[in-house]
Amino acid sequence: NDCWPVSSWAIVDSDTKPKISYHFVKNSFAPQLIYFNNDGTNITINLLNQTQFDLKGKLRCSILDSITGKVVSEQNLKVNTKNSTITEISSMFLKELPANNNWILTAILLDESNNTICKNYYTLKHWKHITLEKPQLKIKVINKKEFTYLLIKSQNPVFFIDIYYPNLTFSDRGFFLLTGEEIELKIDGGKSKLLKASDLNIYTLNDYL
Repeated sequence: NDCWPVSSWAIVDSDTKPKISYHFVKNSFAPQLIYFNNDGTNITINLLNQTQFDLKGKLRCSILDSITGKVVSEQNLKVNTKNSTITEISSMFLKELPANNNWILTAILLDESNNTICKNYYTLKHWKHITLEKPQLKIKVINKKEFTYLLIKSQNPVFFIDIYYPNLTFSDRGFFLLTGEEIELKIDGGKSKLLKASDLNIYTLNDYL
């Protein structure tokens, strides 16, 4: 739907490359999805399993102080849900969360092998009213036989991480990483083998807030 480089509603650009919004839409339709419900008193964390298979694993649930990035509290909950079901995994009272709504709730669903299945976040404040630390990211390019990968590890909570390099496509964009968390991104493009980490343009919400 893009006939030339332009800002529009399309999630794939005129060169048939996914825009950052493509990844958010893709995650919204994931086979297993973590989402939140706020009834004014409680926030519940729910798991929608749209597959034909039962799911076993764990949910890492963290409450972050949005100003310092420190973990206020954290739970690792066992997950055992049937196929094609919605399951409430956890619940918490709003009044027990940090004052002034200076918090970010994150939930990361892991399988039994500790691989990330899906992740999500929730906050009452609009992002423009949240203060974040400057990002501390370590980036490494890994060349394997068939593909080139980008390994990104974070030393603090970093939100909406995006990577850009001309004519290269990355397997994920707009994701967040918590302290000590890392992600491996597949790189598609003819010159990916010559890529250096210092060549990349990295953008995060932390840079602007």
